[in-house]
Amino acid sequence: MNFNKLLLIPLLFLLYYTKAYAGYVFVKYTIEKDSTLHLKHSVTDYMLDIVSDNWDHVDVNSTKGLAIQKQIIENAPGKETVLIKYTFNRSGTFFITDIFGHEILLDESMDGDTIDLKLTRTKPLAKNSAGRSGDYLNDSISSTKFYVIDYPDKYKYMGFFDSLAYIHGDLHAGGGNYSFKQLEHNIALYLSLVNKVYADRVKFYRDFIHRYNMPAGLRYDAFKEIQFAYYNDLLDPLMEWDADLYNDYPPAMQDSLKSIGNDLNNDHLFADISFYRSVLVYYSYLNIGGKLTSLREQADDEHIINRLNYANQALKGKTKGYFLAWLMNIASNQNLKDTFNALYKSYDGKTSDAGVNKTVESLNEIVNGNDNIPPQQMLNMVFENSGHQQVNFDQVVNKNVILIDCWATWCIPCREQMPALNVLAEEYADRVQFISLSADQSVSKWDAWLLKDVNANKYITQLHAPDAIEHRFFKLLHINAIPRYILVSREGKLLNTTMPFPSETAAFKKELEKYLKN
Repeated sequence: MNFNKLLLIPLLFLLYYTKAYAGYVFVKYTIEKDSTLHLKHSVTDYMLDIVSDNWDHVDVNSTKGLAIQKQIIENAPGKETVLIKYTFNRSGTFFITDIFGHEILLDESMDGDTIDLKLTRTKPLAKNSAGRSGDYLNDSISSTKFYVIDYPDKYKYMGFFDSLAYIHGDLHAGGGNYSFKQLEHNIALYLSLVNKVYADRVKFYRDFIHRYNMPAGLRYDAFKEIQFAYYNDLLDPLMEWDADLYNDYPPAMQDSLKSIGNDLNNDHLFADISFYRSVLVYYSYLNIGGKLTSLREQADDEHIINRLNYANQALKGKTKGYFLAWLMNIASNQNLKDTFNALYKSYDGKTSDAGVNKTVESLNEIVNGNDNIPPQQMLNMVFENSGHQQVNFDQVVNKNVILIDCWATWCIPCREQMPALNVLAEEYADRVQFISLSADQSVSKWDAWLLKDVNANKYITQLHAPDAIEHRFFKLLHINAIPRYILVSREGKLLNTTMPFPSETAAFKKELEKYLKN
């Protein structure tokens, strides 16, 4: 099959443009309540907001909720009915928050309408046909949410991506069991499956848009999300494993990746398509068409400066600002101060998104500001334990070296780090104390998370920061973006305020071992 032809699916009838407007939509949720998960609170206390992008950890405004009014109509033991008003100013992809999030489509044709959504709990399977247990959409596709949403006929297209998940899993969170790791790094088999998944999704898309009369603008957005998810799947082994695998890609696939360059400065895609930003970062960092470098090869000054020069030549406006902010995060994590400052000097806040500006200024405070907390002040910091008792930091510590994981339930990148963090916590259980410090504004969200026992780990101490991100700990360390990993001594001395991510296992262990030898 010629997959270049799939990429050239006729789109001439889909006129697209970015138009700013101020709209709102009411969503009435009728929710099946599971008493084992929701004992005290409204389900909407910890999920069912709408955000621009559940997966973006560079633009801090992307995960900011759009709800402006909420009315709880009924809250009975087995059922809850809630009416929420959301405001939005663009069309395209959004997410209803529910673990990994329900990706939805909104446009101005919905402005002022009330949309009735019925939510039922995802049904767990004791065992599917492959012998796996857990929550599943069907026998083979695992669920990445607590709820299944039934969308009304008029707005069936709003839930297009939930419907699409039934054939190969969630676009963002998998579920179809075709990841490069799951396939034991067999690149030929992986690429074959990626092509099949893409072809199946395009076929489903073609049938769906006509059956449910999806508006033209949203047709374009839905197709582009599928297309950029395909690009992301192609880029993933190169970025996360070995860039030299590019030589094993068929010429048609290499051409597909090179074609990403045609959309590098597309403001519409940047604003409205969730996968666009990760593909922008992967494509630009790897240096498609040149000497490729993966994330597994620890970036040095030379490569980052090379990518800075590339950005100055090939990128502009919001896309340039976004990529430079992403590079600044790498430079900050690796303590490359001069490289960070070179990136910062080239960054133009006037042409970048406000949420990206916040991240950049936070990183600048980390690298160039005063992020020191006197040891006694650190020991006297007051947090909240899982029993809602206030405790001083020195009452909690029990090891000479303490790793503080700054996270929140709504933070997807934080949750992505949890499996690696859990493994490290168990491995270093005798020598390092791991503390997960929640920055949730609503303590009920943290309660619900602990109650659900998601990724529970007996080797990690759970604490909550009263006042959330406004807590003195976060303010004194200029923490405006998470996840963030802080290393502290038993005496309250800050050892490292920009630890590598747990998924960067080798770098994380190397930094940890420095302080365990003393």
